[in-house]
Amino acid sequence: MAVRKTSHRLSFTERLKVIDMFFQGTDPVHQTMNRVIAKFEEAGICYAIAGGMAVNAHRHERTTKDVNFLVTAEGLASFRQRYVDKDFAPVLGRPRRFQESANGVFFDLLVTGLFPGSGQPGRNLFGQAAFLHSGGFH
Repeated sequence: MAVRKTSHRLSFTERLKVIDMFFQGTDPVHQTMNRVIAKFEEAGICYAIAGGMAVNAHRHERTTKDVNFLVTAEGLASFRQRYVDKDFAPVLGRPRRFQESANGVFFDLLVTGLFPGSGQPGRNLFGQAAFLHSGGFH
C-alpha cells in the first residue's frame, strides 16, 4: 500500500470550506479519526486521543491535518498485525505514523513509556487511567 502525496495547495476559498467541514466534524481528519477508533474498538485496543483533536475536545477551537492517538506497546503491535497494509499504509522512516488509504490523512500512534518522535524509553505522563474505551469522538 503506497503513501499518497498531495500535489496541489488549496485555494483560500477551498481552505475555508475544509475549515468549515472540520468544525462540523465532517472533514477527512474526523472521518479518519472515527475509522481508526472503530478499528481500535473492534480489536479491543485501549486508546486516548492526543494532539489537536484533544485540544478541540477541551473546547479550544483549532484545526489539524492529522490525528494522534496514545496506545500501549501491545496496542500498537495488535494494530499493526490486524490493520497495517490492509486498511492503513505505513509511512517509511516513521514507524508509528500511518496513512489512511481512503482519504490520505495521516495519524500517529504515540506509545506509553516512549518519547514521541524518538521512540526511546523514558518518562511519560500518560498512565493507564488516561485510556478511553468509548464510542466515536465528535
